[in-house]
Amino acid sequence: MDVNELTEAFFKSEFIEFYRSCEITSDFIISPRRLPEWAKYVTAFIIPYREKEKLSDRRNVSLYAVSRDYHLYVSALSDRFETAIKNSGLSFKQKIFADTSPFNERALARSLELGFIGKNGLLINEKYGSFIFIGELVTDAQISICSLSEPKLRRKSCFDCGKCSKACPAKCFSEGGSECFSAVTQKKKINDDDKNIIEKHYLAWGCDICQEVCPHNASAEDTPIKFFRESRISFITSEMIENMPDGIFSERSYSWRGKDTLIRNLKLQEDYIKKQ
Repeated sequence: MDVNELTEAFFKSEFIEFYRSCEITSDFIISPRRLPEWAKYVTAFIIPYREKEKLSDRRNVSLYAVSRDYHLYVSALSDRFETAIKNSGLSFKQKIFADTSPFNERALARSLELGFIGKNGLLINEKYGSFIFIGELVTDAQISICSLSEPKLRRKSCFDCGKCSKACPAKCFSEGGSECFSAVTQKKKINDDDKNIIEKHYLAWGCDICQEVCPHNASAEDTPIKFFRESRISFITSEMIENMPDGIFSERSYSWRGKDTLIRNLKLQEDYIKKQ
């Protein structure tokens, strides 16, 4: 077994279907200090996270935050790959990134044709839509693998239908529009305009509206990855967050901002509903 065979077998066992490798160049590096000195090759891959909701489900957090924090998944994935290397008898260095990455992840994934960029700025994969995280495996050993058959992409550009910009609650696609609502929900200090939009929105953390109306997501498939189908919390209340044990709270995607910001958003929405 060589490096390519090992990596392909590992991705298959992890239900990672879309990946492509290349030599590392400066074109996509945005944070050189995060890149290990030994890293020579990068394999970008797609991590689908959506699990379709039942009609009876209530949800007030962004879809990416329903399961446990995906950084936990990425860390465990890297550990499992390290174990696979040791068990194979091969010897090479590896590290897996996602989010806090040395690379411009969307630009790298787009250049490797793992998807195209939508008008909302998100990478859109042909199978899983935009409900994806992007990961990068860097190694000192040459990896030259590709999971996509020809043609590489059935579609290489957005429909440009404008549905995402029209539906955006913050109008952040228009000239002079405000910041993305997802960013507003994560702010420690908010103004009256922020309060007004938070209390009337159905999500207390994040925003999925531009993805929900996107026609490219109409037939997006569910994630096959077990991590994102377990320990799901779709609906939260201020009381629930206040009483949630720190150990459980720390595993959620919104924990990095602390409880106070999330509780503030929830209470704004709960008070607004009571007034109606």
